[in-house]
Amino acid sequence: LATILSSTAGKGLRRIMDIYSETDLQIFGIGINELAPVRNLMPKMFPNADQSQIGEWGLLYLVCGFCCAGSPSISKDLFATLAASPNSYNQVIKGELPYELHTLEFRDILLKWSTDEHGTESVRQFLKETMSPEEVEKLVPVTSVRYFLCHAPTRNFPELRMISRWVNGESAKWELLFFTVGLLLNNPAGYPFMEIARFLPNGDRQLITELQDVMRAYTQRT
Repeated sequence: LATILSSTAGKGLRRIMDIYSETDLQIFGIGINELAPVRNLMPKMFPNADQSQIGEWGLLYLVCGFCCAGSPSISKDLFATLAASPNSYNQVIKGELPYELHTLEFRDILLKWSTDEHGTESVRQFLKETMSPEEVEKLVPVTSVRYFLCHAPTRNFPELRMISRWVNGESAKWELLFFTVGLLLNNPAGYPFMEIARFLPNGDRQLITELQDVMRAYTQRT
């Protein structure tokens, strides 16, 4: 899939700019209204975040999307767009459903940065200075993804250029991208969602409790 998407992007995607209100925005049948619980928590956990651009703040949406995969109603909607007609998957690959295409691309990018040596070796060397080999291997995927997200606004990573052009500084698109990718990444075994969640509150007991409540709410949504 990553090869197909890369090839498609290389030929130049037809850019589709829909006129929409924020409440109309959907990706894979998941609407912006599903983000209300995590949006309420966001200012407390990342009070200075600039959500008009990619950043570490997206990890919160990623984790909550992951929790949503345990919700029957949300899981059912996940591939609603693709199931709508036999041609839906081909539409995504051809760029005729840009929201879904960019979500699949973004998923592959985050997978790469959690598992690929390209994004992990320097982090591994840094962690080895203070941690045991076992601890290092557990934390490398988490730290690599955080490094990528923290530096993406200033490093201009080539793989993000097309997605960033599509988002065009609209925070709702970034939010829904992270959230939906969390759902999509529920399947690959070993993706470090629980380790990411552990780092989010930075030891703040109140935030830990509130994060647990939000994660529980998403898991139990019907």
